[in-house]
Amino acid sequence: MAHEWQQHHLAVQSLREMRRPDGAAVNAVVLSPTVRVRVSRSSSPDFVAIQPCWPGYLLVQLPEADWHLMQRKRGVARVLSAVGDQHRPAWVSDAWVDAVSKCIREGVMEDRSIPAAPLRLPAIDRGTEVLVSSGPFEGWRGVVQLSSVERVSLLLRAVEDGARALPISAVVLPRSHVEVAA
Repeated sequence: MAHEWQQHHLAVQSLREMRRPDGAAVNAVVLSPTVRVRVSRSSSPDFVAIQPCWPGYLLVQLPEADWHLMQRKRGVARVLSAVGDQHRPAWVSDAWVDAVSKCIREGVMEDRSIPAAPLRLPAIDRGTEVLVSSGPFEGWRGVVQLSSVERVSLLLRAVEDGARALPISAVVLPRSHVEVAA
């Protein structure tokens, strides 16, 4: 499965970067709908996996004159041709593509052809009291020692007994796991 996803992402990237022989960009629109599926195994707990709606297939929109450029792109095994005419690409109606796009907008499907941009949270000032919102220290309070947009180093309060709190050694957590305490 990992190899299939690598080939899939390679195909998406190479199709988006496709150029004509004269060097002009083709500007292909690539759509790769995925769904979240609960996977059950008898030997381990259930988990949610992200799977393509149609494994091995991408929807690509580009001028018909440029479709032959896809055939030799990295990650592309072959281009599906029209029934009875191997020199023309297969096509789907605009209404069908619009319906898939609507499912993506409404959250029924996802488009994994574009890697999600990482969440960029601002750094937190030194000395600010924070609450750990997820991970193994969820619910613990601490004081920021160092912070960046990616990570936060803080002293966690291990014991709170009225007027004093005993800190433990500093821990480094992803910035997304920490929020400023109210």
